[in-house]
Amino acid sequence: MPFVQRVTSVTLVTLLAVVGPSLTVRAGAASAHHENQHKHQLTAKQRYAKAHPRLIRAVTYGLRQRGDKYRFGAEGPDRWDCSGLVWFSYRKAGLRPLPRTSRQQYRAVRHIKPMRLQRGDLMFFHTRKGRVYHVAIFLGWRHGHRLMLHAPKPGKRVQRARPWTHHFWAGTLRHSKQHHL
Repeated sequence: MPFVQRVTSVTLVTLLAVVGPSLTVRAGAASAHHENQHKHQLTAKQRYAKAHPRLIRAVTYGLRQRGDKYRFGAEGPDRWDCSGLVWFSYRKAGLRPLPRTSRQQYRAVRHIKPMRLQRGDLMFFHTRKGRVYHVAIFLGWRHGHRLMLHAPKPGKRVQRARPWTHHFWAGTLRHSKQHHL
């Protein structure tokens, strides 16, 4: 039997008398932290459920390219760069016009906070000076981490991955008249 289960009420009362109310406050704070964390996870799941059907189709087209090789400037059908993969996936899903390069794509989307990402939205990676150099499709959350689909770099293949940094900008085509969502 674990130690916690063997503690009697007399032992607990004695412990509280020695330690004082600080133990109670800490336990309450930990409980409140856990509840807030749980609420955030539920919110993420709810946001996932609200993703637009055309964005889900774009994700599906993108996922079909997993395993294809990376090539700078490529737009398919079996080799891709990051923005070519996004451009193709969104075009096949009926979301036109989305520009071809990651910088142009960033300018064309509605900018949102990263915590507002939904499946099918875009993640834009940038330099410290603010130059966009990479784009990925947000897939959702897995084990508390963001998951994205992207064509990473030469020698790699289109893949699902966790972002290598938390410093990125987020964009969406949701609520965009230009892209018919």
